[in-house]
Amino acid sequence: MNHVRRSLYSRLLAAATPLVIEPVMKAPYYSVLRWRRRFDQWTQEERDRWRDERLAEVLAHARAHTDFYRERGDVPLAELPIVDKHDLRDNRDRFLADDREAIPTLSKGTSGSSGDPFRYPLDRLAWAHMYAAKLRFLEQAGFHYGERIAVLGTPPALVGGGTSPKARLRRMLERQLPTAEDYEVGDEAALRKARAAESRKAALWYGYAGSLVSMADAALATGAKIRGPRLILSSAERMEPDWPARITAAFGCPVVNQYGANDGGLLSQQCEEGRFHLAQNLSFVEVVDGEVVVTNLHQRSLPFIRYRIGDQAVLGDGPCPCGVPGPTLASMEGRTGDRLHLPDRELSALSFHSLFLGSTGVRRFQVVQDEADHVKIRLETLADFTPQEEQRILDYARTVCGPRVRVEVVSDEALELTPAGKLKMVVRHHQAAH
Repeated sequence: MNHVRRSLYSRLLAAATPLVIEPVMKAPYYSVLRWRRRFDQWTQEERDRWRDERLAEVLAHARAHTDFYRERGDVPLAELPIVDKHDLRDNRDRFLADDREAIPTLSKGTSGSSGDPFRYPLDRLAWAHMYAAKLRFLEQAGFHYGERIAVLGTPPALVGGGTSPKARLRRMLERQLPTAEDYEVGDEAALRKARAAESRKAALWYGYAGSLVSMADAALATGAKIRGPRLILSSAERMEPDWPARITAAFGCPVVNQYGANDGGLLSQQCEEGRFHLAQNLSFVEVVDGEVVVTNLHQRSLPFIRYRIGDQAVLGDGPCPCGVPGPTLASMEGRTGDRLHLPDRELSALSFHSLFLGSTGVRRFQVVQDEADHVKIRLETLADFTPQEEQRILDYARTVCGPRVRVEVVSDEALELTPAGKLKMVVRHHQAAH
């Protein structure tokens, strides 16, 4: 942990938040942060007992106030069905609690990077626990609440808590400083983003992994001297193994990688051993048939119980070698929706990742499927990209996709981004045959 003395502003904001900001927001996030510091000192047995009590309360409320869980009676959690956003959206009335009008909520939504956005009510207490967990993780990495944050674009994972004037005022007081919403790609655009972040003189930069590594590579390639922050936070996109070193080389600071999902209530932070430590105050996490399934410990208006969030992962086996106690995810394998529907099978886009590990000529890639038998690999290349590397990528992709698929590699097409500036690993215009 990087020990830096807290500023006067940070101390004043910490004192004022529970007294002024929390009552306005109707969300005790900083009070939860204070509790979370104590929670981290509990034994694992005490934390597990607290979790079990919260699980029992959430299940009891769902059985008493929602049709879907009322019909299933008093069965153990493990015997309840696994649901996803399609179930909650298509059968909304059966999942919504009949006492939801008495529960303070805010409107939330997924980013829709898979082409399938989902809006839902989120209990303000559930949001408070999520935000407190994020602040606690950053605190453990050396960041103090109230220090300047340069928000690179509009990552929805950070810009939370609604878009009302009250929410915008909170973010202003917390000094979350947006940079230009520039979704262009290329070295010039990446350098503009880096200089805009530098101009904020922030202790923390927050952005998508792909955007951060683009900024770093552009700075390294051009020799631009960019003064980095004390800490960089990456989230919402897969961080390839060699990216943190490239980002640190460019900006001279450590990179912290977080993974989370507001729908369901999940947040984790990666340690130096590569594992993702789970925020135990948020949810009970299972991995079922390789997929992450969560039960939110605080959400009642629209309960997320055994909710499949659409990501694949592996649970950590035993204590983490880093010494921090608690459950972990040993690895994150990405979105289950990032699949190609080929003539003879489905293929995860993760099959292509090993091809680009250690690549010196490719910054980012995107897989585009126009037809069942046509796959295009879009590349965002660096100055040292060679025809030999292009041929190697083409040969590998042909092997992975098989002889029935026509494969091409292009480096003159812009990578498609979501409205929030997040890279879409797969762009699929072809629908699977049923």
